[in-house]
Amino acid sequence: SVETSRTTRTIDDVQQLRRAVRTWVELGNVTYISLSIPALQTANVLPTATVLSAWGTPVTLVARTARTYWITLDGLPAGARAGLIRQFQAQAVEISGDDTQLRLGFQ
Repeated sequence: SVETSRTTRTIDDVQQLRRAVRTWVELGNVTYISLSIPALQTANVLPTATVLSAWGTPVTLVARTARTYWITLDGLPAGARAGLIRQFQAQAVEISGDDTQLRLGFQ
């Protein structure tokens, strides 16, 4: 279905964003305090100017603590939120959200 393929694409996008964060850390950033989409772009580890879900809704990245960060996805359908939770529940340090937003916390 269209929703399944969009969910799969969004999972891939989250994984790509996590890889970009790991590369950013390998470049010498010792905490996540200054972590953001623009910081990844400035370090040339994220090729796009904006990050959107497969539904065209915003994906944001911010520090959660000095050692953890949030990836926040807005406007996902319930099935997509459930799919992302299933995919990342073992890897995330925290998952939260509501009917309009999903927040995935990672180390």
